[in-house]
Amino acid sequence: MRRDSACYNATMRVVVARCSVEYDGRLGARLPEAVRLIMVKADGSIAVHSDAKAYKPLNWMSPPCSIREADGMITVRSAGGEQLTIVLHEVMSDQIFDLGDEPGLAKDGVEAELQELIAARVQALREDLRLVRREYPTDVGPVDRRRRTTRPVPRAARPGWLARADARDVRGDAYQAPGARLRRESRYRMHRDRPRRAARRGAAGPSPVLVPKPRDRARVFGEVADLYDRRRPGYPAAVFDDVLAFVPGARDVLEIGCGTGKATLSLAIRGLRVVAVEPDPDMARVARANTAGRRVAIRVSRFEEWHPKPASADLIFAAQSLHWVDASLALPSCSRALRPRGGLAACWNVARYELMPLRDELDAAYRRFAPEIAGKATGTPVLHHRWRRAIEESRLFGPVDVRTYDWEQTYSAVEYTELLQTHSDHRTLPPARLAELLDAVATIIEGHDDKLRRPYRTELWLSRSTTQ
Repeated sequence: MRRDSACYNATMRVVVARCSVEYDGRLGARLPEAVRLIMVKADGSIAVHSDAKAYKPLNWMSPPCSIREADGMITVRSAGGEQLTIVLHEVMSDQIFDLGDEPGLAKDGVEAELQELIAARVQALREDLRLVRREYPTDVGPVDRRRRTTRPVPRAARPGWLARADARDVRGDAYQAPGARLRRESRYRMHRDRPRRAARRGAAGPSPVLVPKPRDRARVFGEVADLYDRRRPGYPAAVFDDVLAFVPGARDVLEIGCGTGKATLSLAIRGLRVVAVEPDPDMARVARANTAGRRVAIRVSRFEEWHPKPASADLIFAAQSLHWVDASLALPSCSRALRPRGGLAACWNVARYELMPLRDELDAAYRRFAPEIAGKATGTPVLHHRWRRAIEESRLFGPVDVRTYDWEQTYSAVEYTELLQTHSDHRTLPPARLAELLDAVATIIEGHDDKLRRPYRTELWLSRSTTQ
């Protein structure tokens, strides 16, 4: 068992040993000497088990972790500064296994389907129960889209409550579908309550004041990768026709920030080989599924940290992503990757909010529930035209040719509120306020035949490499 080497990275290591354990992290914990099972997984995480259970917090050492082993001791450190020390007194078994590819969990159903089934057959629980209100699942929790007022809701109509046929209230414990309560309390509220609960248990010490850390807007899309793929619009076919006409004979494409692969698939369908660089693993997962069987390679990395092969691409392409990238780092990399007379193409879908027929009513909802984004009430991305200046001033590329394509799309209330949840300025709102905003927006659209016409303009930039 003893290893004098500092580090190792086993596929799956299973150790049965008489050991003692010390944990130093969010709290202190220890296990006295006894026989236990130690699992070291391929991702670097580690867990300690006994016959009856897995010990917490001793299996909280989630990846990424650094693991060092020497002198009969395994020391595990997490990125958050936690440390797990396992002293091996006697090793009974020490084996390494390669478990192969993991096909993933196959579910027979999800919570949302259970809620729908119970709502449709509530009398199956008890004959004197009736459904008072149905909430619809969103990515910020269940929301009642039919709510038309902010006045206090009668007790019998509150989420988690049912009314008897004789109008007497009965506590929702008789019918508590998973997720039935509307959670309007943010994570920061819940964190703030923890010291209070500890105080009630007799813990001493002042309650800390937690200030929520601002979320990086460029990193929120993966939270709703599947919804993003389902609701974000694609790009007009004319965009790709013009791009290929700009770089005739192109074969290889390097794509910046492919997202879920909407533009990637359009390029692959036209016979191009695409290497797509995407920083978010969840977005990359959807992109791989969408482009399966095509000549597409998805790489998970920030583009600024990606090192493409020199002269490996005829075209650099970016759809709805260029403004998230550092131009000072990306432009030299693009120039090196392009073959002589290669081209750079970038496009965005821009919502023309000024032409939306329900603009005034939507403005009022945003001013009430999300005033900080009221000036851009649909989450429309702002084009960073400093990127255009950077391209032209770099001398690595020629003048930028700008082309536009106008079109529109019609949404129902559900479709539009789902679309809003994929925009970074909406995703960084406190969950409770986002839920209220989505409820108000849905109410407005439902009041107009459940239709919202949203005009778009796709803007395409084209610039040719000056490298000969």
